[in-house]
Amino acid sequence: MRKKIIFMMILINYVACSQGFDWQYSFRLPYRIPDQFIGINLDYSINSSLGNFEFMEDYIPCCKYNSGSGYSTGVGLIYERWLNPLYAISLKFQLTSINTSFSQTILVPRSDGITDYNSTYKYEMEEKRTSLNLISKFKYRLFDSHWAAILGINFSYLLNWDATHIESIISPENETFIDQSRQRIIKKGMYGDYNTFGLNPVIGINYDYAFLKGYYAAFSSFIQVPLTNIIRNQKWKEWKFQFSVSIFKSID
Repeated sequence: MRKKIIFMMILINYVACSQGFDWQYSFRLPYRIPDQFIGINLDYSINSSLGNFEFMEDYIPCCKYNSGSGYSTGVGLIYERWLNPLYAISLKFQLTSINTSFSQTILVPRSDGITDYNSTYKYEMEEKRTSLNLISKFKYRLFDSHWAAILGINFSYLLNWDATHIESIISPENETFIDQSRQRIIKKGMYGDYNTFGLNPVIGINYDYAFLKGYYAAFSSFIQVPLTNIIRNQKWKEWKFQFSVSIFKSID
């Protein structure tokens, strides 16, 4: 009988706190810690593009782009559900703006009838995209702390895109285009059709911080690993090293 009483007292005084936050909703036990939250999310990513795709001017090959760099910004709405005190699932709808820069230098053989030489030309592409993203994540708390590991998947839908193409003469100094300039905008640049849908696994780490009863912030750092190419039938993979901040409010 004594053992049963002790066991019941342990059960009565035990509170399973989602996220490890012991929000004091009542001075008398038992009370219920919320496990469903909605919030807003802001993120920024540093992007690295790797590939081998051809750039053409009006169907005439100019160069092949191999690498590029850029950044992304995003804003979204997020829902998070804690299934138990150790792990949670989340779903986020996000609008993302992506900016990418490519450059490639080529040598063009020349001859003045006496001497053979090479002219150096540089091609640059400034590319912008907007996508709608649906991101699902699984979060698991580490060592009963506010740190957590993240594993998820990012489904993206391309809304629109645009690009500016520039050709410049680097050398020799006396070489110019027809209009006597050394730089021009390519108006009929071509580099393949975009994939409308994208799929990127997500892996990273998260820290939760409670600042009011029923409110907490989540700070995340993660990598998006590209499975799909940005354009069809050619290699252009975009890696993202992302930083994210979310503010959550309980809804139950």
